Amino acid sequence: GGSAVNISKTSVSGSIEFYNASGIFAGYTYELDPNNLVDWTWPITLTWDGSAGTDWNVAANWTPSMGAPFVPTGAENVIIPTGISNYPVISTGNAKTANLTINTSAYLYLTAGNDSDYDLFVSGDFVNNGTFIQSTANDTLVFAGNWVNTGSVTLNGLVIASSAPSAKVIN
Repeated sequence: GGSAVNISKTSVSGSIEFYNASGIFAGYTYELDPNNLVDWTWPITLTWDGSAGTDWNVAANWTPSMGAPFVPTGAENVIIPTGISNYPVISTGNAKTANLTINTSAYLYLTAGNDSDYDLFVSGDFVNNGTFIQSTANDTLVFAGNWVNTGSVTLNGLVIASSAPSAKVIN
C-alpha cells in the first residue's frame, strides 16, 4: 500500500525490461522510475478487425493489444472474433501465429496452396470454435500446440502436428 514500489531505478543510464510479469505489483503503476528506463512488456495479442478487407497480410486489418497495427510474425497470439464484416483469408504462404483462436461464428480461410513448407504455422494452440476452411490439397497447416475444435473444420490439404515425439489428438 501507500509508498510500496515493485522496482526502483533511479540511475540515469541502463535499462531494465520485465517480460510477461504478473501479480498485483506488476506493471508501471508501482514503479519508481523517474528516468523512464524500466519497460514492462507482455505477449501481444492481435485481433482481426478486417477493416481493410480480407487479406491476412495487411497490417490495417489487425488491432494489437499494444502499439501500431502489424501483420502477425509468429510471436503474437491471434484472435479471429465474431461479428465482423470481413474474415481473414490467407492466400500466400508462411503466415505465422503463436496461439490461434477462431471464435464462435467466425471464419478463417486458408487458400494459399504454395510450395513453401507451410501456409499457416501455429507455434502454440490451434483453437477453433468457429469455422476453419483449408481450401485446396496444396494447403499446409502446421501446429505445435494442442488442437482444440468445437467448430467446423474443412481439411483438404496437409495438417502437421510438429511437436514430436508427443502424440497430438485432432478432434
